[in-house]
Amino acid sequence: MNSKRMRYEECTPAAIVGFRTKKVMYMGIRNRYCMVYSRAAAANKQADRYYCSKNWHGSSSSMEANIIQEGFMNSVAMYGVKYAKIIGDGDSNVYKTILDSRPY
Repeated sequence: MNSKRMRYEECTPAAIVGFRTKKVMYMGIRNRYCMVYSRAAAANKQADRYYCSKNWHGSSSSMEANIIQEGFMNSVAMYGVKYAKIIGDGDSNVYKTILDSRPY
């Protein structure tokens, strides 16, 4: 893999944006890849002490759903808000994950 490019499924950003305000209410990023660790492993070395950006060990398809679910779960603590409606991109996995987690 070219070190200057990442495949789409290795890093996924997602956000919750207010419909009326158009302001970002919550944003998250999930990474399945750590370049420092991967390079060290390829060279059969141990990586030096560093901040690893890998924060996801599940499937690529569940990263976006997890970020949005986390935003719903934290909305009351962060803003005192309970989201009543969701407008999404048609990914039923996100909607199902929110319903299954029962955030409120």
